[in-house]
Amino acid sequence: MDAGRGEHVPVLPDRTPASDDFQRAMREYGAGFTKEIGAAQAWAAGKLFEKAAARLPEPPTKEALLLGLWSIKNETLGGLTQPLTFNENQPATIRACWFTVWRGRALGSAPTTSNSPVGSTLTLRS
Repeated sequence: MDAGRGEHVPVLPDRTPASDDFQRAMREYGAGFTKEIGAAQAWAAGKLFEKAAARLPEPPTKEALLLGLWSIKNETLGGLTQPLTFNENQPATIRACWFTVWRGRALGSAPTTSNSPVGSTLTLRS
């Protein structure tokens, strides 16, 4: 299976409001785009930006955006990510993350190293 050819759907939790929003947006606006992990990561990044920018003043400022980001504590974006916390003038906490993907058989996993592993087993769906 070639991820670049769009033969599978992004690795997201099955049937949650957050993953359903992604699927709906891909159906409505994503014609011709490959549904793969990069699209899901971009969606989650956009949702994180949306959350950080929710209370921006007019005109928006980078300082206000940073304040919005720093207000995010243990946020999973509806299950799209592991809990995310951003603290003022501190680097983000790095956590191990892996996905075991199944579609009738194991396709593989991508573990990383850390003292606090976080992982999921997710099912691909079309």
